[in-house]
Amino acid sequence: MNEFRFNALSYALAKQVPAMERGFTIATSYGDIEIDAEDAAKVADVVRVIVARQLSALMSAAEVGEAWTLEQQDDVGCIRDARGMEIVTTYFGEAVRIFEAHNAAIDAKLSRGEA
Repeated sequence: MNEFRFNALSYALAKQVPAMERGFTIATSYGDIEIDAEDAAKVADVVRVIVARQLSALMSAAEVGEAWTLEQQDDVGCIRDARGMEIVTTYFGEAVRIFEAHNAAIDAKLSRGEA
């Protein structure tokens, strides 16, 4: 598994995507697009699913259809792989969204007959 890519995707899910919910700028070769907080949460939800699928695909390359577990302690959630290795720790609501996106990615693979 590409550890650098894994770390980048985990960081994106834990820090960058939640930060998007306050608003952000999309930089293109033709200029910037400002996304304000009113619309940012909707875009962040889409990005969260995409990044979680990428992380799931990276993990699945090592072990197809690998099940993750979600643990909660107070308001913190920790997602672990089938071997018990920590994938990401973040606030519980975010961990639930990541966990659900991973499960949706596995379900999509199963429905396509890929797992």
